[in-house]
Amino acid sequence: LLERWRAGGARKIVLAVQDLDGMNELHASVPSGCYSSIVTDAGRTEVPAGTQTVVGILGPRRTMDTLLRHLESL
Repeated sequence: LLERWRAGGARKIVLAVQDLDGMNELHASVPSGCYSSIVTDAGRTEVPAGTQTVVGILGPRRTMDTLLRHLESL
């Protein structure tokens, strides 16, 4: 899955969580066979260095639909 994504990419969808706890819960709930990573900001723009701003998740479409269906798009 990861190699296929690296070779061809995939669409990106931006969804909202309420707070950092929600982001961490989402990251922790990613099932086996999927990939997730929390991005920590370098602090060169508006947020302080070390701020966790994004969780990236890669997985099969059906799994992502189930995992993320409760979130709203931005």
